[in-house]
Amino acid sequence: MNKTQKKKAGDYLRLLEKAHDEVRKALETKKYDVAMELLEQCQDAAIELGNRIEAAEGEGFVTIPLLENYCELTYQIHEEIWQKQSASAGKVYKSLRRSLIQIDNSVKHDIKARLEVVFLPYKASMWDSLESVWKAADEDPDCDAYVIPIPYYDKNPDGSFREMHYEGNEYPDYVPVTWYEDYDFANRQPDRIFIHNPYDNNNYVTSVHPFFYSENLKQYTEKLVYIPYFILGEVDPDNEQAVEGVAHFCTCPGVLNADEVIVQSEAMRQVYIKVLTKFVGEDSRKYWEKKILGLGSPKIDKVLSTRKEDLVVPEEWLKVIRKADGSWKKVVFYNTSVSALLKNGEQMLRKMEDVFHVFKENQEEVALLWRPHPLIKATIESMRPELWKAYEKIVEKYCSEGWGIYDDSADLARAIELSNIYYGDYSSITELFRKKHSLIVKQDVTCLEEDLSIYERAIKRRHFMAMEKIDNYLFFTQITGNKLLKYNIQTDEYDIEAVFYDEPESEMDLFIDIVQYRGLLYFIPDSAKRIYEYNPINKKMQHYNIGILDKADLRQKFSGAFIWRDELIFLPWRCLAIVMFNLKSKCITYSKEYLRFADKLLNQYSEDTNISLGRRTCFFQNKIYLLLNNIAQLIEYNLIDKSCQAIDLKRRGEIFQILCSDSESVWVADTNLKDIFRIFPNERKIQEFSLNDENVYRDFSAVVDMGEYIWIFSLLDYRVFSLNKRNGKIKEIREIIQRSDSECFGGVSFGKRIGDEAYIMRRDGKLQIINISEQQSEIIELRNFHGWKEKNFLKDMAIYWIKEKELEMIPLSDFIKIITKKEKTVTNNNAELPCMCGTEIYNRCNYN
Repeated sequence: MNKTQKKKAGDYLRLLEKAHDEVRKALETKKYDVAMELLEQCQDAAIELGNRIEAAEGEGFVTIPLLENYCELTYQIHEEIWQKQSASAGKVYKSLRRSLIQIDNSVKHDIKARLEVVFLPYKASMWDSLESVWKAADEDPDCDAYVIPIPYYDKNPDGSFREMHYEGNEYPDYVPVTWYEDYDFANRQPDRIFIHNPYDNNNYVTSVHPFFYSENLKQYTEKLVYIPYFILGEVDPDNEQAVEGVAHFCTCPGVLNADEVIVQSEAMRQVYIKVLTKFVGEDSRKYWEKKILGLGSPKIDKVLSTRKEDLVVPEEWLKVIRKADGSWKKVVFYNTSVSALLKNGEQMLRKMEDVFHVFKENQEEVALLWRPHPLIKATIESMRPELWKAYEKIVEKYCSEGWGIYDDSADLARAIELSNIYYGDYSSITELFRKKHSLIVKQDVTCLEEDLSIYERAIKRRHFMAMEKIDNYLFFTQITGNKLLKYNIQTDEYDIEAVFYDEPESEMDLFIDIVQYRGLLYFIPDSAKRIYEYNPINKKMQHYNIGILDKADLRQKFSGAFIWRDELIFLPWRCLAIVMFNLKSKCITYSKEYLRFADKLLNQYSEDTNISLGRRTCFFQNKIYLLLNNIAQLIEYNLIDKSCQAIDLKRRGEIFQILCSDSESVWVADTNLKDIFRIFPNERKIQEFSLNDENVYRDFSAVVDMGEYIWIFSLLDYRVFSLNKRNGKIKEIREIIQRSDSECFGGVSFGKRIGDEAYIMRRDGKLQIINISEQQSEIIELRNFHGWKEKNFLKDMAIYWIKEKELEMIPLSDFIKIITKKEKTVTNNNAELPCMCGTEIYNRCNYN
């Protein structure tokens, strides 16, 4: 009998003892019907207790005859009362008490209480999150440990259950598995239940059987313990952005319902406590401090205790790993994650094909071990079914060619032990791999080996995206990366000022612009998920969710922003609404009136008409102007009364962009800069200027209002055009932008006027500052903090090679050449000292 069952047996005896007191009172007051009913209940309870003891200890156990005698005694007393309608209260109580003492002594001394612990994994590949705890339980002579793999279901997009899976036959041979229907939770009442799935019904892709939801399991055990199936990158509890980035892991049903939660470290424990206290309320802090234990992860136990000499390696794997001379190639662990595939879609599929192409060409020197996330199939089929067939073809081709290893087994530790280098998407496996090996390489999904020449890719990656000036400092965000950079104009010193922790390091075009307000910097999202506010004085970074975009993976969200009446107004591009951020209250509101108005316009056109919102919008006299391309309609949105009007440019099928506004008008041009419109909104008048110059630029990237003139900068070369606001004439001004040594680096990323200066960010990584009144300029050579290395040429940022704190960017093919020349791949010294946190978790959860 387990401890919980023995405790419940004691509870039965306490109830019988109280019932005896009530029988005595009923007899003393001559309430014979009440006394007889109580005796019947005592008999039923004794029979139930006997059944429980017999089930646990076997038929004929010494306590059973004592319970049978007790039942006979209660029957005799019942019959005596029924027949005589009288009985001695003291005599009855004494005889019942004497029998009960015998039973109580037998339960206490004859029944040896054992600990009964149940482990409920669902996916075999996640068993490592429980295994070392199970081993400690299995080695305890006073514990009966049961491993009960539970079934789970794939989900349809509507949340309904689809196919059921059971992986009980995929566990290691040394793990005795119990069929989930053979264990009676209601009767056995295990002392402890360990789970690793915290989601209950909150997972969009899969669900364990509802019986095994944490909220249901609580009723069958004295202590429900949750251990995460994943490892997270360590988070500083004082870093608000980083904490919020992992907050959703902390508030899952399994965390809330469990009696104890085991996390990977003390720092992570503090993160959980912080998030949960905020989620529930400050009064709950002591509860979480007791409940959350930072004892470590059994997954690390598994990885560090796995040794190559103990592994059984499939022969087909060895054919890939071994060279002709019998020596082993470098083995690269290639990890593709669910999130990367969901986020990048077809681009991720192209990246995978590109990776396989490169490794196939180098198969004589390096072996690729591809281990995709075990939930990719279920996730893609449920959430992105259109990707599944293409993904499946990639898998089939990779497996059929046979030059690489495809590992979809449950044994993650084996794959980590066999590998030398990690390459792929960041996930919990990254942190596990780091415990054993030091070489971690993160793939850049956006960069393909053969897409562009080295110079073209260097151009694409090297320049900066957004900029603002405060005093003598320039603040920059990179076109690729999540760092805020600061440059001191006077001292020519660079520094990494801050990091946007909630944004991926490899993400492109996080921000379209930076707006300054009362010494604070506000970062206008392009691909970024949130609005960021940065204080350069105290170096505090805060962010605010854009609720309307929380579930949308949008790039080009906004085309810019401006300040209006203490509101930061975000000018839409791909965004579905005009977003207004109150700079005092920090509240976000939305306006969709222009969308409703645009819908009415669109209804007038054929469904085949390809209509899009122009890249640039502008602000003029309390109004925002947005341009609908291909139907040439300029929408005027009044910020005061929320009204909308349309100005028809009468140029169907053409693409226009708003250049800027001045004190009287809004300037619009087509992408060839041949047709230019000056629109006077108040008068509803349009002036049109047509140019016949065949050499004008075909596209432009930056527009700067220079007062009497509008400067228009080309995207891919150094051509600059000046538009005269008085007469609408446009001409090229060659003396403005100084040429680079290499024309392939030409072009401008963006331009911005600050005071009497124009700041022009060039695609060669240089910043050109032009004094407008004096027509003088200087060029600043900016350094990119991703770690570019100037050698014979600029190398492409295809991957991040992180070793200690060194960061290099090199093509994947070059990286393979480097690792195959290394004599020895460094292994983490911690691998020699396995942490036995599984034993500590078992002891803390079961004997405290």
